[in-house]
Parts: sequence; C-alpha cells; structure tokens
Amino acid sequence: MSVMNLRHRGTQTASGQPSRVFGAALSAAVLLVGRSSPSPAPSAAEAPTTVSARTTSATPSASSTPSPAETAQPLTFTVECDGTEPDDYHEFWSLTKELDLSLCEDVDNNGGEPTAMQEAAWKRAGYDQLDEDDDFGDEDEPDITDVGALYSLCAEVEGYYTKKNNALSAEQAKEAAAMLMVCPDFPKAKQVRANLGYSTKVDREIRDGVRFFDGTYRVVKQIKPGTYFIPKTADDCYWERLDRKGNILANNLIHEGTRVEVRIWPSDYSFHAEGCGEWRRP
Repeated sequence: MSVMNLRHRGTQTASGQPSRVFGAALSAAVLLVGRSSPSPAPSAAEAPTTVSARTTSATPSASSTPSPAETAQPLTFTVECDGTEPDDYHEFWSLTKELDLSLCEDVDNNGGEPTAMQEAAWKRAGYDQLDEDDDFGDEDEPDITDVGALYSLCAEVEGYYTKKNNALSAEQAKEAAAMLMVCPDFPKAKQVRANLGYSTKVDREIRDGVRFFDGTYRVVKQIKPGTYFIPKTADDCYWERLDRKGNILANNLIHEGTRVEVRIWPSDYSFHAEGCGEWRRP
C-alpha cells in the first residue's frame, strides 16, 4: 500500500467519503514535501532488489577475498644414474642393488626459482666463482643452475665421497659439504662427514710436514724427520735420501711390495720419491 493510501485512510468524512478540499490540500502537501525533503532510506526489509544487489557487489563477500600469493617452486632437476631417470633422486636410494650408483649426472633443469638453501649450497660448493678451466681459456659466468650437480651427488650412494678414509681436496671438501646441505638425509651422510673430518686431519698433517707425496723435500724445513711408509702396495716406487752436496745416502727401487718403509734422519738434507704416492707416519 502506498504512502498516499495510508494517509487517505486516516482522513475520511463522517459519510465515509474523503473530503475533496482536504484531499487536494493533502495532495499538494505531499507533493511539496516530496520535493523539499528526501524520503527516508528504506529499511533492509523494504530495500528494492536493485539496491540490495548494488550493495552486495560493492562489499566483497568472504568467498571473493583474494587468496595469498602462491609460494614459488624451487629449482628442480632430473637426475640420471645408470640410464635411469626417476621423478625424484630419492628413489635411487632403494635401488643400490639394481643400479650402478657410483656416477650420476643432472640431465635436465625443470625450472623454478632458487631457494635460500639452494643459493647457500651453490656458494658453499664454490660454484659462484668464475670457472677458469675452460679449454679455450674463457671464463664461464657463475650460474645458479649449477646447483643441479649437487642433486646428482645426492643420488650417488656409492659415489666418490662415500669411500672410506677418502682424503678430499679443499675443492672437493667444499662440494661434499654443500651436497649435505641439499640432502642432509643422504643414506651415507655419516661416511661423508667422516671423510670431511679425515680430510681436515690430512691437511693439518701435510702442513705440519708429517704427510707428503711424490717429490723432493728439504728435511726439517719441509718434512719432519722420522719413519714413514706408503699405505698401498708399491709398484715401481723409488726413493732416495740425499746429503747437502746431492750425494745419495740411501735409496731403493721397489717393483712390488706390500709395505715400503723408510727412516729419514735429521742430518739428511733432502728426500726424493717418485712412483710411491703418499707417505705418512705409522
């Protein structure tokens, strides 16, 4: 029922008919009021459908709230071992009896964004340094995707870094440590860490002059006097002790032997060895 109908119902005459004069005046009043004063806002129950729809579209509902940005995927790589390329390098860990897992390689970069861990491992391995070993003498720019090499090492359950008592070079030690950053759950992580500790011990003994390799050394200044042996079977191993004038004090050529041992005296001027490999104290 409109506003006019509600007002007419309250102004009927005694005869039951509305007064024309009063009705006309009332109509004019309503018209005047309608022009001079805005009508009150409709309540929620009386609001037209179009207004309600407009209000809904202006106020986002819970379902239209934007979702947080998706987390970027890390760099992923396809690793191949013995001609096999599983979806995840972890699968190699259960295939030690079926495959040769001594040498693997990353054959494909599947894309993604490097994570903080991947970048840290890349730097720990020394991959962020310029490569000056190019056959043409060119320097290759560091590439973060080189971190894929660490994933291939993570698949090498029987790889070089897992061999017992394996003394690693400084560069190899960096790479092995970086590999464990990528796969701390590596099946032979304990052995790799043992080799890292062993390598530290070897480096210290080399600096102290109680472990050395083929070459010529000044006694006392470069190597310490004492008894030394080579830990492997000798194959055409030659050694000699020399005085200050270059005269041979003692020498030996071992074509084949299970244990080669020599005593170096403080009075010796130098010691020379070739084809023997590593010398160390018992």
